[in-house]
Amino acid sequence: MNIAFFASHRGSNMQAVIDAVNNGKLNARPCVVISNNGDSEALEKAKQGGITNYHPSSKTHPDLGELDDEILNILERHRTDWIVLAGYMKKLGPKVL
Repeated sequence: MNIAFFASHRGSNMQAVIDAVNNGKLNARPCVVISNNGDSEALEKAKQGGITNYHPSSKTHPDLGELDDEILNILERHRTDWIVLAGYMKKLGPKVL
């Protein structure tokens, strides 16, 4: 099971799930972290943990339809099975939903 994380700030809930995976309590693979906040601790934790991470946001994609497309493309490229919303502070677009 490939898990994508959406987080906007500290990523503490994300880290708890990653720790469960690393401790063998959850049979899954963290495949990608997406944050709308380029300065989020979640992105830093992803980098430290060797998890691919992205910062698609209204700054990088001002058109909300293009942002929705980009997030969906990221999820598809990483063969995401599940999304964990770990304090993600933006609405998801209709394609991602």
